[in-house]
Amino acid sequence: MKKALIVVNPHSGEDQADEFAEKLQAILRDRYEEITIKETKEEEDVARFSEEAVREKYDALFLMGGDGTIHDGVCAVAPHDYRPIIGVVPMGTTNNLAGMLGFSNNYEEAINQFKDIEPATIDLGKVNDDYFITSVNMGPLFENIAETSGDEKEKEGNLAYIKRALDSLGDQETIPFTLQVDGEDLSDNYSLIIIALGNALVRVQNLFPDADLEDGKLNLLALKASSAFDKIKLIPKLLSGDNLKETQENLIHRSFQEARISVGEGHDSSVILVDGDKGGSYPLNITLLPHYLRVFRAKEDEA
Repeated sequence: MKKALIVVNPHSGEDQADEFAEKLQAILRDRYEEITIKETKEEEDVARFSEEAVREKYDALFLMGGDGTIHDGVCAVAPHDYRPIIGVVPMGTTNNLAGMLGFSNNYEEAINQFKDIEPATIDLGKVNDDYFITSVNMGPLFENIAETSGDEKEKEGNLAYIKRALDSLGDQETIPFTLQVDGEDLSDNYSLIIIALGNALVRVQNLFPDADLEDGKLNLLALKASSAFDKIKLIPKLLSGDNLKETQENLIHRSFQEARISVGEGHDSSVILVDGDKGGSYPLNITLLPHYLRVFRAKEDEA
């Protein structure tokens, strides 16, 4: 008998996630004979319920919530030999992984997309003893972004992150990073470092135009000291899909599989964002786990 577990953050989906969970359950009845819904009450419940899905050999685990819920569920499943296939059900602000898997940012539309899904096996990142599903970000430009409040995200969505990023453009502060990427020494002073899986960050598609979740690579984007004007000039290039095909004086890009990152004396408390939330500590050992995680992808509409 095939069985599935739906783990839902009831406060996501504009506080309608419990209703969406019931709709998802109805859609999945053609695939699974037994479907259990569990609502989280404490922050630790996502990990606890996900580990239960592993222990009880559920065929599928559907995680309903924002990027934090998805991160916690995947991190609970990742260390085990048996890992149920994961359905990423977007109910948050950014839903970055769900977007790269083809799901809409509209909650109702995303639920309906689960009528026509297909399995895929994607890469996963590891940072020290933790895992990441989309990105690890650091540097002075992320200090302000890291302070984005829940109220800001609820009221403004992704625009909240964009506003804070724009507020930081005038900041010319850099941090001395020791950066080793697949054995290459890229140590320098940087204002930001982005390490990402796939081609998107905060649903900005084509940040890494040639990348996808199954290519067996991590991508690095690192910005050296630059003026506000230089940063503004970079924005359309970063959004165009052609930004990495040209050499930019202050911008470093690499595709890689292993990296080690540390910071200069006095900067150990500099912010690190793992899948959008504060976490981790220097030094960082970052590795790729290729073709590691089974997930559902939304089928593309046939023209």
